[in-house]
Amino acid sequence: MTRCPTCDDEQGFHVVFFNWKTAHNRSTPEDRRRVNRIIFQQKLKFGASYQCAYCEQNWFLDEQGEIMHRVDQETQERLHVWSESKLDFDQEQFDVIRSIRATGADQYGNGRGHLHLPCCVTTRSGERFEKAMLLITKMPPIEYWRGPVFLGNSVLRIEESIYTLNHEVRLQALQADEMKSGLMPTLVVSQDGRYFDLHGSESFFDHEGLRGKDILLPTQSALDNIKVPTKAPVIAEDTSLIPAFYFDWFDGCESLLSFVR
Repeated sequence: MTRCPTCDDEQGFHVVFFNWKTAHNRSTPEDRRRVNRIIFQQKLKFGASYQCAYCEQNWFLDEQGEIMHRVDQETQERLHVWSESKLDFDQEQFDVIRSIRATGADQYGNGRGHLHLPCCVTTRSGERFEKAMLLITKMPPIEYWRGPVFLGNSVLRIEESIYTLNHEVRLQALQADEMKSGLMPTLVVSQDGRYFDLHGSESFFDHEGLRGKDILLPTQSALDNIKVPTKAPVIAEDTSLIPAFYFDWFDGCESLLSFVR
């Protein structure tokens, strides 16, 4: 396959995303090729679609006009279905997500522009997912690293999941400092006194019979008076197995971050 000088790097690998604003402002030869050849196609529900004039590769520019995302052939149709769909919650669903409470980005900005709501979902086709992630976002379902993807209008019922970590634990996990090699541990304790380090598991817990509801943040007095194992087991959730359900961003949705039961 011929390398596209606009959409591929010098080694011939596909460019997955790049900063559109920086490309405009920096204006290196590579930047100018992209700015001049990636052409606006149409405005979408949020953001806009673009296409490379050289190879016809499809691109999506986010609502902020900042990041250009590659749209592969298998996600191109999904992009347009998403744009043409109204993906909102009915009143019963909204009452449930208010009780779950959402989280946003971590302290490094990962997850920015998304509200995350870990829950249990039953779809209109009868599938039930005990671990599911609702995303309230202006981004379309084209992010290459996600697992199974659904649009919000496929959801029949939303329930709290027994595997969802409580809101305080989820918030603490998102504020964890990166230690080394991407490791961002958060020390937690189960109700029966066992300690664990969360890593990449800031939403659900399912380990050795323990579930999210069983997991707490250790109190300072507990840390001062109880000997914590020097090497607590590291719990890492495989997020690629958790289905993501996309819902539209709406005015006031950030209130779901701070709602108090």
